[in-house]
Amino acid sequence: SIYKCVKGVGDNNSDYVSLLAPEMLSKHPYLCQTEPSTDDTSYIATMILVLNAAAHNSVIFSFFHRYTPRHYVYIYSLLPDLVPHLPQVHKILKSSGLPTDFASITQSLNALIK
Repeated sequence: SIYKCVKGVGDNNSDYVSLLAPEMLSKHPYLCQTEPSTDDTSYIATMILVLNAAAHNSVIFSFFHRYTPRHYVYIYSLLPDLVPHLPQVHKILKSSGLPTDFASITQSLNALIK
C-alpha cells in the first residue's frame, strides 16, 4: 500500500524529511494553522512519513503542532504496524496532562459529549 511506501521513505530518509517537515506540517512562524482532519488520507500519509522520520531524527519533534501528539495516538491506534512507538510523544502528552492512549482519549471525548 501507499502507506507502507511512505513509512519506508520516512524510515530511510529522516534527514531529508527533517528539512521538509515544516512545510509538510504547514508550520508557519506567525500564522496559526487550522487543525487538519484525521479523515484526510493525504494528511495520514504525511503523518506516517514524518512520524517514521522522527523516530530517527529528534529535530522533527520541534516542528510538531500542539495537536500533533493527539493525532499521533489516534494514527498509532489505527495503524500500529506503520507508525513507530515514540516515547518522546508520550512524554509530551503526560507533561500536558493529556491521555496517552486511544482508549483514554475516547473516554475523554465521550465525557465532553455527555
